[in-house]
Amino acid sequence: MKINHMYRTLLWLFTLNLFIVMGCNKEESNLRTVYREEIREAIQEANKVISTKDTTTRNVKLTSTNVRADIYNDGQFVRLTYKNAQGHWEQSAFERLKNGHYKAEDPHRFAGKPPTYTENKHIGKNKKHLHKESK
Repeated sequence: MKINHMYRTLLWLFTLNLFIVMGCNKEESNLRTVYREEIREAIQEANKVISTKDTTTRNVKLTSTNVRADIYNDGQFVRLTYKNAQGHWEQSAFERLKNGHYKAEDPHRFAGKPPTYTENKHIGKNKKHLHKESK
């Protein structure tokens, strides 16, 4: 009788853990969908700014797969982390204006602030970054 109770308890705990894990993955997936457009537009803007500011030719354009994107203030601000043409980690940030366009923002503004969402958390993690103000 005690063994049966133990199995029920273990089954219940396993099921509870499964629901928690599934719920967390669903939330992250939903946030990825919500902020996909903001990330795409910020990367597009960063590629424009980089192409006019960089003196070294880039072999690779910034894309959603080679950039870390931190979202702040429900998508109003996007901070990007990526390797520059010299291979150094760099950050730039952009603010979404009311007209839907983006303007360059100081990435220092977000130092120490937790983002609403982060895409590609592994990129540039615990690395020293150069902050480029792209104005």
